Amino acid sequence: MARKAARMSTRQRFFLRNFITIVLPVVCVVVLLGVLSVWRAYAETRQTVAREEQQAISRVADSLGIYFSDVDAQNLNYQSSSYILLRMEAILRENGYTEKSLMDSANLIKNNLDATVNAKPYIHSILIYLNNDNHSFFVSGVGLANQYNYRDTQWLEEYEASAYEQAQWLSQREVGQYSLTRQKTNVISLFKKLYRAGQKKPMGVIVLNVRLEAVQDLLEGQIVYAGQRFELVDDAGMLLAEAGAATESTGKNAVVFTGAIADYGMQLRTIIPRAQLFSRVQAMISFVLLSAGAALLVGAVLALWVTHKNVHSIMNIANLIERAERGEVLDGPVSTRQDMYDVIMQNIVQNFAMRSVLEAKLAEEKYALQGMYYAFLQAQMNPHFLINTLKNIYWMTVSLTGKPNKASEMIDLLTGLLSYTLVKPDRPVTLREEQAQTMRYLSIQKTRFQEAFSVRWEVDETLLDVPCIKFLLQPLAENSISHGLTDREDGELTLSVQREGENIRVVVTDNGQGMSAERLNQVRAMLLERKPPERGIGLYNLSKRLTLIYGECAQLHIESAENEGTSISFVIPPVLPKDKK
Repeated sequence: MARKAARMSTRQRFFLRNFITIVLPVVCVVVLLGVLSVWRAYAETRQTVAREEQQAISRVADSLGIYFSDVDAQNLNYQSSSYILLRMEAILRENGYTEKSLMDSANLIKNNLDATVNAKPYIHSILIYLNNDNHSFFVSGVGLANQYNYRDTQWLEEYEASAYEQAQWLSQREVGQYSLTRQKTNVISLFKKLYRAGQKKPMGVIVLNVRLEAVQDLLEGQIVYAGQRFELVDDAGMLLAEAGAATESTGKNAVVFTGAIADYGMQLRTIIPRAQLFSRVQAMISFVLLSAGAALLVGAVLALWVTHKNVHSIMNIANLIERAERGEVLDGPVSTRQDMYDVIMQNIVQNFAMRSVLEAKLAEEKYALQGMYYAFLQAQMNPHFLINTLKNIYWMTVSLTGKPNKASEMIDLLTGLLSYTLVKPDRPVTLREEQAQTMRYLSIQKTRFQEAFSVRWEVDETLLDVPCIKFLLQPLAENSISHGLTDREDGELTLSVQREGENIRVVVTDNGQGMSAERLNQVRAMLLERKPPERGIGLYNLSKRLTLIYGECAQLHIESAENEGTSISFVIPPVLPKDKK
């Protein structure tokens, strides 16, 4: 019994010594290196994210500066010309115009406002008001209006209630999209008062209405973290626009970065949940704790094994000594064994040191955090087409008879075209919507070219509800008209949408002037280029969008012969990829 107790006591002492000399140093090294790695990763993550978020804020600020800079341009345009201001005052004072010169001035002002709004889809409307008893004003898309015949008068009330010294401010509002409809559009309005040279009393105000949706899309494009949120506020802290998830903005739960847009009295905040921002750091902490626990477990097992080996050897030596003291004959020489404590400890330290170096390298790597912008190439409308169409509308409108006519028809068609093009251009549509859009476009072109060509549709009606991307048919029709049918009196354009196995084949054919073999090869080569061409951008954009969305199987195929016409086709599946819906 005494011998057994002594044996247990020896085993415990050896285990304790082995545990202290082997396990504890390794655990301490792992924990120390882990803490240092976590601290460094935390600091570098915060610095990197702060730098990148400030860059994102700067990008948004630059874009918003471009959005709102038009109010400065309008302000400078009118304040720099006393003649225009006098003509505007005369028109607004009379609440109309009886003289041709005043009518010409009113048209000039309206055209100037319309040109700015039409050229920039993010601008909803522009209003100019000069103090007058009639409360008359100019508004883009309408021309001369007043508070009695124009629905949106909130801005006028806000201007009249503004402080005398308040020269510029922002407001989020809901306005009518058109004067004759109840449809509402959310906008951010920038108010900028007009002053005469050398005077402090304002003579009026310019109101620039920027679409809230455009600002929100701009903010959405900067989001790179799950749960991240952008907030655009004015100097008073009123929320103007927001994008992203509903995130708590407290210092405990989130990290907030702020940037000022001083020229327009705005601030941009980006709020990132700490759990998302420091997820890599949390993973490293978990790894350190797991490594420490594993080191303790492995060390304990190793200590037990070494202890067992040492106690067994010591007991053998003790037995041999006891036998020698009793005078017994020894079985053989006493063999000695090299002490492995130092070797084991060195191996463990080396193993964990190498692992810590790898962790430190991972912590020091700077991941380039950038938003994945989907390379969506939207087909662009030809400016010449818009200009020519508007000219037609103008001359038709001159000859209005007071009842529906070709001018009103073209206006309706053009409205449909612009709505389809500018409102959420990246949303999926159906082949039915795409066909309707192309029909509107062809109706305008047939009117423009005085029915110089005919159109034939060969469409499988069962395919009309198939989802697709926008602008599959119009660019091909536009290409045929622009390059093949304008010089013919008997031009014919055929648009075919038919099943081909499990897929859908789209073919657009014309009997126009066609292309030579050399020109055909040039066009085919252009479609394969990575850089957009200076000409033929419509076909190039369509080709790139098809391959980006549907894959290489959807690329354009062009066949043409000089003086015989051109045929362009492609094949798409009946469903959109999940990530494109």
